[in-house]
Amino acid sequence: MTKNNTFKSAIDMSKTIFVVLLLLSTCFPLAAFAQKQDCNEARLRDLQIAIVNCTGENDCTLPTATPGFGSMKSGDSIYILGDSITVGATPLYGAKFSEKGISTQINAFLGRSWTSGGGFFGGTPARDAVQTDAAKIQSSKGIVIALGSNNGIAGNPIDQVINGIREKNPNAPIWWVNTASTRADLGNLGEFNAALESEAGNRNFRIIDWFKTIDPSGNPKSPPVKDTIGLLGDGLHPNPEGQKRLVDLVVSSVTSESPSGTPTGGCECSVGSNGPISMTASNNIPEPHKAVFERAASKFAVNPNLIAALFLSEQGNVWKPFDSPWASSPAGASGPFQFMPGTWGAYKEDGNGDGVTDIMNFEDAAYAAAKLAATGTNQSTPLGDLNKPFAPNTMIFFSATYNWGGGNVQNKTNPDSPITAAPKETQNYMNNIHMVISSDFTKSGHSAYGPPRMPGQTVNQTPADGTNTSSGNCVSSGGDTGLATSNPTEARQKILSSSNVMWGNYGSATSQKSDIEGCMTDTALISIATIIQNSGVQIPVNALATDHGGCSASGGSLHNHGRAIDIGYYGNASAGADRHKPEGDTLYKFLFDNRNVLKIDELIWQYPPSGYKCIDGGNVGECDTIYNAATMNQHYHHIHVGFLN
Repeated sequence: MTKNNTFKSAIDMSKTIFVVLLLLSTCFPLAAFAQKQDCNEARLRDLQIAIVNCTGENDCTLPTATPGFGSMKSGDSIYILGDSITVGATPLYGAKFSEKGISTQINAFLGRSWTSGGGFFGGTPARDAVQTDAAKIQSSKGIVIALGSNNGIAGNPIDQVINGIREKNPNAPIWWVNTASTRADLGNLGEFNAALESEAGNRNFRIIDWFKTIDPSGNPKSPPVKDTIGLLGDGLHPNPEGQKRLVDLVVSSVTSESPSGTPTGGCECSVGSNGPISMTASNNIPEPHKAVFERAASKFAVNPNLIAALFLSEQGNVWKPFDSPWASSPAGASGPFQFMPGTWGAYKEDGNGDGVTDIMNFEDAAYAAAKLAATGTNQSTPLGDLNKPFAPNTMIFFSATYNWGGGNVQNKTNPDSPITAAPKETQNYMNNIHMVISSDFTKSGHSAYGPPRMPGQTVNQTPADGTNTSSGNCVSSGGDTGLATSNPTEARQKILSSSNVMWGNYGSATSQKSDIEGCMTDTALISIATIIQNSGVQIPVNALATDHGGCSASGGSLHNHGRAIDIGYYGNASAGADRHKPEGDTLYKFLFDNRNVLKIDELIWQYPPSGYKCIDGGNVGECDTIYNAATMNQHYHHIHVGFLN
């Protein structure tokens, strides 16, 4: 080291120490202990970002923008091409750039590289995405590339990537985010970062130094990185705090502004864009749920009512107890908040402090949901308007990303898109989030859900067709099946006294027995008694009229008219062979073979036994032909049987 360099390093170090001491002296007295976020820690982290991006000769500030770089402004559009690291930060990118009047066009996918689409994830390679997005790239005033985490330099040849972009837009400045990981098995990232550094000058692009944000003292060319600040969730993907830092870094790089929150004098420790608000959840949220939501939301500085609404929307608007047997979806989502395995891996939290992160544990999952919510919301984030549901930085916008995925929301909608731009399931989800929060947790916004309620609590629902609930004697219009009694009263007693019936064994469905007692399933009584008496297997009754698997049946469902029964948990093949039970096949065969005698109008199970089919409106057909994919995906864990009136 030369004498001049030694002297300069000493000056730089003294400046750094001085800035840190100045911040501590100004920030510490102002730190409000009532805040949920520590002022010193937050500001020192922001300072760290500012310092590691410091290249000026005279002082420690971000460099002046080179012409064409760092010059994006309000009214411009930026195109971002990335992999799963970008996918996780997509909602934040949209919100942060929108604050500056810059529109974002993002194309990101899990496992992607320039040459690969993401393996079993089924995405398109980045080079194909560039061809598809040619018009978007041409219209953009700046390009950000965030590739390299998958297959390193071999899968992301820098010259091909830059040339592919330049063919579409020869003039826009290009930034490339380098890579950072604590995982030793991704050692090729060092080679990739070295190649980026070597090529940046030759090919006229700028590097956004994400590595140095993670490890200020590390060498991007010699991973693995030391995550000294704690910004990586699984060793590669940013956690919520990391996503905020990444987005701040990118925004500051392309606009030549200090990252959001970087001190410029004084120190205010406000939380959220509009300052801190009450962390108290609605009084209509029961305990112990309310306390858990408040603790989780407080830790991650988000609104507890959003966490509560997410839980309700995943669980049919029922405040299910902590020890409920949480179901898993065919797609692989599990637990009270229905996390996919990859998302859980990135956001899992030990909410109950037992040293274990369990996707099926209510408290762990609630904390993970709050952690995820912090990537796109804070305490003061508004609920949003269903007339403009895809306007970023609202609760219903976040709920769309939670249900549909950030990539889908970003690529298939814009701030002016109607709610119908999303799949029906997501529309229902967003409606429910909006209604339960706006009604203070008293009303439902989902077409198939009742209002928020406790397990087993019935909802206002039309009694079964032709019933007389006041007489105590059910008058059946179901008719004699020929296999069991034709007497409705006797049928009811057979059902209530049978040792083969297991009541409400799935989820929170606990009101089926009262449905039978109150004649709410009048027209199905005879057939149900026949099934119980003759099928030869135990019948787990999950839903009848008023508790459709934990939610109220929609008006168009035969459940709503007392003419359907859900039987399970027989666990179908799509949920895993370990969940499939042979007695489910036995029961399905009995139902199908006796469909005419039992007067079956609907028979649905995702994968019936070989040689057996589904029934819709009395018509027999292949299940995936007569029912849509959404219907089939909802019937993997129970057999739905609907009867003629």
